[in-house]
Amino acid sequence: MFHFHGKIYMDEKVKEKPGKYRKMVERRRGLRRCFVITLPVNSENSLEMYSSREFWFQHYRKMGLEIVGLAADRNGAESLLCQIALDVYRTYQVVDASHVKSYFLGKGE
Repeated sequence: MFHFHGKIYMDEKVKEKPGKYRKMVERRRGLRRCFVITLPVNSENSLEMYSSREFWFQHYRKMGLEIVGLAADRNGAESLLCQIALDVYRTYQVVDASHVKSYFLGKGE
């Protein structure tokens, strides 16, 4: 099962219809250009980016991913990753896996 973070980052297209994109991810509707940003599964990575098409596989459902960003296309997802990195840097003056995780755990869920 996926867990959507309380304060999720969204690109401009997703902001227009956030419920539509959330439902598509939850129901495993494979949108060609929908991308999801999650907290990492292992402690080595800072963030992970997936195409929504990958969620057809049960493996991802069982991992319990925490979604922190939704984007309508790859460029939007890359912009969100940059925005998240900037926000983490402004808060902690460093961007690494532990600070990214604490940034989101400290933010409203």
